[in-house]
Amino acid sequence: MKKNTLILIILLTSALSNTFAQEANDTPVSSAYIQLPVVSAYNWRGQIIDDLPVVQPYMSITHRGFTVSAWGNFSLDDKYTGKHDFSEIDLTASYLIPVSFAEISVGIIDYLPTVQADWELHEMFLTAKYPNDWIIPRVEAYRSFNDYVGYYLLAGLSRQFELSKKLALAADFYSGFGSSKWNIYSFGVDGDRMNDGAVSLALKYQLGSALYVTPSIKYAWLWDSKIQTGADETLPAASSDSDMLIGCLSMEYSF
Repeated sequence: MKKNTLILIILLTSALSNTFAQEANDTPVSSAYIQLPVVSAYNWRGQIIDDLPVVQPYMSITHRGFTVSAWGNFSLDDKYTGKHDFSEIDLTASYLIPVSFAEISVGIIDYLPTVQADWELHEMFLTAKYPNDWIIPRVEAYRSFNDYVGYYLLAGLSRQFELSKKLALAADFYSGFGSSKWNIYSFGVDGDRMNDGAVSLALKYQLGSALYVTPSIKYAWLWDSKIQTGADETLPAASSDSDMLIGCLSMEYSF
């Protein structure tokens, strides 16, 4: 884990240096993005990691198709972390493959928990989506490496409606599938199964040239009854009802 983390930190530092260098040359080949969401609960791939409000800051830097990013989960309550602190930090490095017909990315993710020392996960992934003016389909595939714990697949559809020059409404649906080893690792349930699904609505308002505020709401659920039972028995923030309504208020800035 330390080796993977070191590689990602080096990539992040290199990207930062390249970004500043390009800014000095006034050449627009690099970009950065910052997001600060406050979320009513932390639900990931159907797993209720934290059923209390959290802050999940995200930052990414892109240079010539290469992107490095950092994401964190900051607990606003000490129920699971024991204090107001980050319970998890994830580092990602990816590359956008230069093709004209779709947006295809490959990369690796290093999940770094700060509370559960015995939990760690490293994944390689491939994502693809087909941008168009109607409905945007996407597929995502994640496979663990080092300690192999299976794979997770996701398929989704999204659509954005321009309500005005500064206001847009986005609708999204996705469904996830887990391999047998992934389901044993995540829920203690054997067998390849449909895992989770979610629908969401987001209202994105432009405050400035690159500043946005986005309130959103998501309804998430687990498809399989055995997965639901496993979630109740194994997850630290397990709820008696696997269906969950999640609210979010996010600020976004790109430069």
